[in-house]
Amino acid sequence: MKTVEKLRIAPIGTIVNFADRTLIIKRFRAIVKGKMVICRGCVFRSKGGANSCKYMTACFAKYRPDSESVVFEEVDTKLK
Repeated sequence: MKTVEKLRIAPIGTIVNFADRTLIIKRFRAIVKGKMVICRGCVFRSKGGANSCKYMTACFAKYRPDSESVVFEEVDTKLK
């Protein structure tokens, strides 16, 4: 299964390992700047906005089985 597909089907609140990062899947809250929607906090955020992100099929509500838009935030796994 491709990585994007694994992220797409993972429910909100799930913690996943992605490359050398640990990510948590969180519900998206829209921040609009002009005509662009900003994915604040997402590790995959790009200058071109959500429509130019290569992981958009994993986070857009219309592609996810739970019909929820999400962001992928990095989890700090270091012990304090």
